[in-house]
Amino acid sequence: MTDTKNILRRLCVLCAMMLFVLHGAAQTDTAAVQYDMPYHINSMALSSDSSYVCMTFMQTGRTARYGIFDLESRQLTWMSETMDTERGRVVPTRHGLLVMRDWGLLWNISMIDAQRGTATWTEPGVGGFRYAERCDMALAVKKNVREPGLILKAFNVSNGDTLWRYRINHEFVQGMNGGMYSVSDSIALVIADQLCLVSRGLGNINYCSYDTPQPGADLPTMVTGNRIYVSDKGHVTCYDKWLEKKWSAAHPSTAHARLLRMGKRLCLINEGYIKKVLPPDHTGVSPIVNQQVCKPFIAFYDSETGSRQSLTNLDWKQSNGTLERILVNAVFYVRDDGGDGFRKIATPAGGCFVKVSDGRIYVLDEKMKIRQRYESDQIYHRQFAAQNRAAIVCNGDAYVITPDGRPVTHLPQGTTSVFRIGKEIFYSIGDTLCCAPLE
Repeated sequence: MTDTKNILRRLCVLCAMMLFVLHGAAQTDTAAVQYDMPYHINSMALSSDSSYVCMTFMQTGRTARYGIFDLESRQLTWMSETMDTERGRVVPTRHGLLVMRDWGLLWNISMIDAQRGTATWTEPGVGGFRYAERCDMALAVKKNVREPGLILKAFNVSNGDTLWRYRINHEFVQGMNGGMYSVSDSIALVIADQLCLVSRGLGNINYCSYDTPQPGADLPTMVTGNRIYVSDKGHVTCYDKWLEKKWSAAHPSTAHARLLRMGKRLCLINEGYIKKVLPPDHTGVSPIVNQQVCKPFIAFYDSETGSRQSLTNLDWKQSNGTLERILVNAVFYVRDDGGDGFRKIATPAGGCFVKVSDGRIYVLDEKMKIRQRYESDQIYHRQFAAQNRAAIVCNGDAYVITPDGRPVTHLPQGTTSVFRIGKEIFYSIGDTLCCAPLE
């Protein structure tokens, strides 16, 4: 049965290649080496030393596995047991894989040896974690069964030793997927019910309060240089690296929002919705939807003084879909007028892109007026950009192109993840990993 499956898969890939030769001017990638994987490849992440690729595999609708593809031997060296796709996470570190998965009735985080696939340390009973690479520290939230509240616990990632622990109020607390930022090699900013500066070995250094957003909203945070920027329910505030306030500026209420530094300007992007969990459907799954709770807007501030330069509300009556994301400093590609190549569409000066729920992207100018609209099947998203090549993908249709948009290689239909390692590119098609020369 397995042999028949492999033969059919290879025939499909070969047929796709033949169709692309007839369809496009770009050379089809016939030099690719194929590696068969046991399951559908869901995601790929390159290790920090570029020695292996951490792969996650979709096994069924709610279960997955992860494994290591060694780049020297070009083999899948090991694969894990099943994990829940809802909350499971795999993060490559320089010490191995930091993994969150279920363990009986509890959840745990473990450090998995990348060579052997065995756990070097495990911490049970966690509700989420965050990894700060520069501090080499993992932060986990643990349920305290003996008293109210939660335990915020920091670990030395290399050996799992506890660095410090605090009992905290947990009425708000941004989820641990986004609750810690590296300030320096030894100091992290932790977002709990207060902002806390903690050292890798000693714990709490300093803390201050903020105006808590409504449940389900974000607390946008950005650490850059010697400055920490935080946007709470009604203000964006700048702190120095010791949490001493430098300035604060008012803004309308935010929900799902982000902060970006653009030269000497600070950009606050409020997408206006929260993530809401609906009751379980007939399959037992609880869908997560975007619920609009306030007006989306884009505001610009002087990053040194806090003076607001502009604030523009966004009105999406022109769209049948709901706002999904505001994109600043983004790049994507569309077919050129001749249809043989691609042209780069970059964020207009002072403007932005807006993506709505049906996949369409609108181009807005500096006055936030719509200047262009692109359908989802027109938009090619950039996967990587090298000096002489870039990879772009649109709904499984992928190309390697030159900087001026000329297609060099047309990858087989169904290509999803594409990344570069040296002079090679790796990409996945279903349960097949492919490798080909970049040039």
